[in-house]
Amino acid sequence: MGKLLEHKYGDQFHILNNAWANHLLALFSSDKTQVPNLFLQVDQLYQYMLQYVLNNMLEKKQLELKTRMYDSTDKAVLNVEGLDLSRELSILSLARAGIIPSQRLFESLLNLYPVSQLRMDHVYINRKTNEQNEVVGVEFTGSKIGGSFQNKTCLIPDPMGATGSTIDFVVNNLLKENSKELPKRVIAMHLIITPEYIKLIKEKCPQLQVVALRVDRGLTEDKYLSDLPGTFLEEEKGLNQFHYIVPGAGGVGELFNNSFC
Repeated sequence: MGKLLEHKYGDQFHILNNAWANHLLALFSSDKTQVPNLFLQVDQLYQYMLQYVLNNMLEKKQLELKTRMYDSTDKAVLNVEGLDLSRELSILSLARAGIIPSQRLFESLLNLYPVSQLRMDHVYINRKTNEQNEVVGVEFTGSKIGGSFQNKTCLIPDPMGATGSTIDFVVNNLLKENSKELPKRVIAMHLIITPEYIKLIKEKCPQLQVVALRVDRGLTEDKYLSDLPGTFLEEEKGLNQFHYIVPGAGGVGELFNNSFC
C-alpha cells in the first residue's frame, strides 16, 4: 500500500503517499484531463483508498475454506487472515461530486460483503455561497436513507475536502439525527483536503477518521513549507477567496457532470 505522509495534523488524518497515486491524482488535477478519462482515474484512486481502509481500519477475521482442489485432497483447506464482514456497512453518496466514487465503491464491496450487510444512502447537499461567492455553509435539500446508522461503519467518499462544512453537517446533523448517536465508525475518503478542512474537522468532528491522497496548501507562505505539514497549521492555507482549493483540481462536481456544455 505504500507509506503515509509524515505530518503533524493528528492521528485522525491518514494521508497516503504513493508515487503511483500521486501521479494519477496529478493527471486528474490537470486541465488537459476531461471526461470520460476522469471516471477511470477517480475509480482507480478510490479503489486504492478502499484497500487502505479495508486493510488498516476495519476488523479482521481468520478465514478457513475449502478450495477447488479439495475433491482431490483433504489438505486443500486454506487458512488466511481476511476481513470480518459481520458489521454492516453504509456508503453515503453526496450529490453531486460523491455520486461516482460512491457507486464504484458500492460495486466493489458487493464482491466481498453479503448483500444484507451493505447499503448505499444518498444525500443532496452543496456549498452555500454569498454574493461574493464565498462559502457560508451548506444547502441541504434532502436525503434517501435506508435506515439507522447505529453500530454501522459509514464511508463518505467526497473527492474535495475544501472547507469541511459538508462533512461537519453530515456527521453532526444527518448521522446523529438518523441514529440518535454516531455510527460505530465514520470514515471520510477524499482525493484532496486543505488545512482549512483539517482545522474545522479537528474542532467539530474529532471522532471522524479521514483518508486522503493529498493535502493542498498552495497559498501558504514559503517560510512555513519547509517543516512537516501541520507544524504551523494556523499559518497554512489552501483555499482562495472563493473557497476553491489551490492547487486543487477545479470544480470536480461540474467536471463529472460535464456542466460546461
